[in-house]
Amino acid sequence: MNQEDFSISQFTSSTAVYLLNAIAETIEFEMGEEDAIDHIVEAFNKLATVIERKNVNISDFQNDNNFILQTAKDLIVLINDENPYAVIKEKYNNLRDEYITSFGNSFISMNRKDLENLGFAFWQPSEPLMLIPIWAYRLLPTDLELTSINGDKAIAFNPIIRVDRSSDIRFGHLGWGFYLRKE
Repeated sequence: MNQEDFSISQFTSSTAVYLLNAIAETIEFEMGEEDAIDHIVEAFNKLATVIERKNVNISDFQNDNNFILQTAKDLIVLINDENPYAVIKEKYNNLRDEYITSFGNSFISMNRKDLENLGFAFWQPSEPLMLIPIWAYRLLPTDLELTSINGDKAIAFNPIIRVDRSSDIRFGHLGWGFYLRKE
C-alpha cells in the first residue's frame, strides 16, 4: 500500500458502508432471495477487485469507530464464506440493532467527520445538507425533519420519502437529508 493519497481508515469506512448499503437495498427493494444474493455478491466482487488492486488485507483495516471497523471485517468474511441470504440479512439487522444500542440515533448532533465515516455525504459543498445512506434511514429519529435535494421538507418515514425504489437512491444515499449543525 504505497499510494500516497490512500487512507486505510477511509477505505475501511467505505467498505463497511458499501456492504451495508448493498444489503439494505435488498431489504428496502424487497428482492427475492436469489436476486438479493446476486446483488450482494456483485457488490462484494466489485469491492474485492479494489481490495486486490490496492493490495489490502482484512488485517490492514483500521478505523477510529470500532463499529465501522468490525462491520467491514464481519461482512467481508460473512459474504466471502458464501453464507445464505437469511444469515447475511440477520447479521445486517443485528448490526443495525447494535449500532442503536451502542450509539443511539443522534445523527443530527454528530460532526461532519463522524457522519462521513458512517456514509453520510454532503449534497453540495456550498450547502451543508447531509444525505442519508440507505442503511441508516430506518435508524433515524421519527420526528426528524428532512429536506430533499429539491428543497421539499418532510418528517422521517413520511410516505413521500421513498427508499424502496432504486431510482430514489443516489450512490447509496437517499435524495433526502438533514442540515449539519454548525461545528
